[in-house]
Formats: sequence, C-alpha cells, structure tokens
Amino acid sequence: MRAKYIYEQNIRDILRPKSEEEILAALPGHTDINFKLTDKFPEGTSFHNTTISTSYKNLVKLFGKPNSPGDEYKISSEWILEDDNGHLVTIYDWKSTKLYDSDYPNVYQFRKLDSWEWHIGGTRIKDEENLQAFVYIQLTKMNK
Repeated sequence: MRAKYIYEQNIRDILRPKSEEEILAALPGHTDINFKLTDKFPEGTSFHNTTISTSYKNLVKLFGKPNSPGDEYKISSEWILEDDNGHLVTIYDWKSTKLYDSDYPNVYQFRKLDSWEWHIGGTRIKDEENLQAFVYIQLTKMNK
C-alpha cells in the first residue's frame, strides 16, 4: 500500500506546475535547443500541464505574431513552433477571451494584459519543458 502512495505522490509532483526557478534550475541539456515558427500542422499536440507565465507582447517579441488564430472560440492566439529536431509544440491561450465567455476580456484587452498563464501543447512532455525553458531563458536575456 505504501508503494502505491509513493507512486501517486510522484505522479502529482510530475504534474504540478513548475515555478520559473525550478525550470531554470533544471536546465542542463535544455539550453541548446531553439524554437522557430513553422507552417506545419500540429497534429497530435495536446496540453500536459506545462505553462508559461508571460505577456502576449513578450511572446510576440520572441516569435513574432501568432501564426494561427486557433479555433477562434477556445483559442484566440496560437504559436505553432518547431525545435531544431523537428518536434512541434504550441503556445496558446485556452478559454481566455470573450470569444469563449462573455465575462472575459475581448481579444484586444486580453493581449494588453501584463501576464497570462499560456498553455503549451506538444506530443512529448520533454518538448514542452524544452520550450518552457527556452522562453524563460530568452525572457531573462531580454530583461537584462
């Protein structure tokens, strides 16, 4: 019975959102991967509890304007990105604007927010974590 508890606790720890400090502390092996916009369709990507806390403005500085409007219902802005190894990942707002809920800000107001918890989607958690680390490293460089 104890082994089951430890296993469940480990799973909860893995799925727990990580702070920027935890991400940056675990960077060995992540620092040499780059991401760029791609026109490939992100088939099979999904959210695995990996997020990035930053502004729309910062993401535009890093990658340019979103290269996908999302579904224009649950997603109003989406970046489809590819790493050096050809792995696809996405950064997107999920159910964040008036497109989804009339009580939420419109897309223009949303994009002016100082920070937001953006979803990262991928086919592998490692790719999502690589993107998360890449963004935090780039934002740290930008803010120096």
